[in-house]
Amino acid sequence: LSSSGFCGKTALRELPHEGLVYYRVYFESLKTGAFSQQSLGQLTATDLSLRTPLTFAWSGDVGGQGFGINPDMGGMTIFETIREANPDVFIHCGDVVYADSVFKTKKKLSDGRIWRNLVTPAKAKVAETIEEFRGQYRYNALDQNLRKMSAALPQIVLWDDHETKNNWWPGHQLVADRRYRVKSCNLLSARARQAFFEHVPIARRNETPGRIYRKLSQGPLLDIFVTDARSYRGPNSKGRQRQQGPRTHFFGPTQLQWLCKSLRESSATWKVIACSQPLSLIISHGAQAYDGWANGASGPPRGRELEVAHLLNFLQREKVRNVVWLSA
Repeated sequence: LSSSGFCGKTALRELPHEGLVYYRVYFESLKTGAFSQQSLGQLTATDLSLRTPLTFAWSGDVGGQGFGINPDMGGMTIFETIREANPDVFIHCGDVVYADSVFKTKKKLSDGRIWRNLVTPAKAKVAETIEEFRGQYRYNALDQNLRKMSAALPQIVLWDDHETKNNWWPGHQLVADRRYRVKSCNLLSARARQAFFEHVPIARRNETPGRIYRKLSQGPLLDIFVTDARSYRGPNSKGRQRQQGPRTHFFGPTQLQWLCKSLRESSATWKVIACSQPLSLIISHGAQAYDGWANGASGPPRGRELEVAHLLNFLQREKVRNVVWLSA
């Protein structure tokens, strides 16, 4: 129905322990009874009790800085490269779409060449309505490389800022950005979250239907801890606070406590923390504020760095080994 953007989602249960599983997807018109064209997909069922080698790929940031689907280059060919590598899982580290990025049919490059974009109405303005946010995902799905990869590989998906608006945080008002009639990032992010859950392979958990952070076990060798570095943060600032509090939140206390507890209880050999934000990259927000963890100041941890210090101290104190921080 239109209430879900004409998206469907189903949980696959009682799969075989191993082997290749093929599936077929099609839609039925409730008005006429007609069926759509069928799409084929596949997945590899893995016995999670076995210590079989695992491979995974990761990336992020699709369609940023005005670069969309370029038909001259065969579209977003990076997704075909990932598919050909045939990893057990693909981890998308966020910025699945750039809802705040407007595409032009031609973009001049620094060396004088011309980049051509496929452009749809949804990419001709910034996303504000639920339909405009849905249009961001529909645009990416026009790319044949992405469709082929999605039909062949399992995906673990995070989100960051550009699914909503660059460098947003809860409570932020877009006073100075004239492109937006909707000024509330709380309202924009609620619409963005709905479109995100409709269009990406992520389950709605019964206890917290809109929660993105979760642990996904890949067997004895690997647990993947998916984090949300956008929904619970405090406002961007200079980051000079000496004590933790609402203005220093990044994961936020509930998610940080969950992450520490889950890492300690994990029996997997490797523990991968998938995060949309790198630990040490200095990401400026205007002239006097920062969007990332790091604040560029020497000396002891301050501001959001206090959460990183808490996590690292916990891992050392509890002797949690083989932790990998994964970002894009």
